[in-house]
Amino acid sequence: MITDIKSDIMIQKLQTLQSLDWVGMQRIQSSLRHHENLIPCDLALGVDLKEGNRGIHMSRLYSLMIENFLSQELTTQGLDQLLQKAITSQEGLSTYASLNLAYKLPIHTQALKSGKEGFRNYDVSVSALKEDGKALKIWLKFAVLYSSTCPQSAALSVETFNAHFAAPVQTIDRLPATPHAQRSVMDCELLLEAKDHFDVNDLMKTFIQIIENTLKTPVQTAVKKADEMAFAILNSENLMFCEDAVRKIDTELKTRIQSKPVELVGYRIKTRHEESLHPHDAVSQKSYNYTHFPN
Repeated sequence: MITDIKSDIMIQKLQTLQSLDWVGMQRIQSSLRHHENLIPCDLALGVDLKEGNRGIHMSRLYSLMIENFLSQELTTQGLDQLLQKAITSQEGLSTYASLNLAYKLPIHTQALKSGKEGFRNYDVSVSALKEDGKALKIWLKFAVLYSSTCPQSAALSVETFNAHFAAPVQTIDRLPATPHAQRSVMDCELLLEAKDHFDVNDLMKTFIQIIENTLKTPVQTAVKKADEMAFAILNSENLMFCEDAVRKIDTELKTRIQSKPVELVGYRIKTRHEESLHPHDAVSQKSYNYTHFPN
């Protein structure tokens, strides 16, 4: 049985070998803890590779994930320490490290009027980049589902209703015309500089709630009739084209950057209204001081 293994092709050095932007592992099966929940996640972890080197110490990255990440709370301090250790583990081969997580964040919901409780899993991702000796950068990505009622359709419905108003309504289950509404999706990408320590998932929840409160018509889970009526009223009070929805969120996020309650520095928002009238989507987007995650 061979116990003294001397072969290590990875450590070969040749001046002709080009540098690489990123080398590591994707789709690592892992988990993270958020308060009482243990959440399965897919993880990518890697580093850059300087020229002249054949490869990185791949297994060291996996070991760091097990030792410093698995089943831990997701905090900026933990991410910063993990990525700095990833750089150090390569013994001069790398200058930066990055990590990407994709998972479902569980959030309890409550109906508008009845208080009936429900539950939703939000598809989210967290990306982090650490350059040796510099502040940690974090990208939060999530989608908010909401209802949007078309202002043009609402105006036409009122016009049609008024035209029929003189005639008695024959049934109680329909009006002469109703505005068309559609399920809509607001994709948000937030760029933060983590100068202070905070719980990443708590902050993710905060931003999700900010987006939902600003749009005012997030989708509901468990409801009673009173909640459906309240939701219908909210839709009528918040008619919006996709352009309107993006402008609302743009104004809210820009205000928060200026007041600096958290380390938000930029964002990219994109909404699509999955039309009930057409077989295509209506789309609008806006970005501010935003740079994409490099991987």
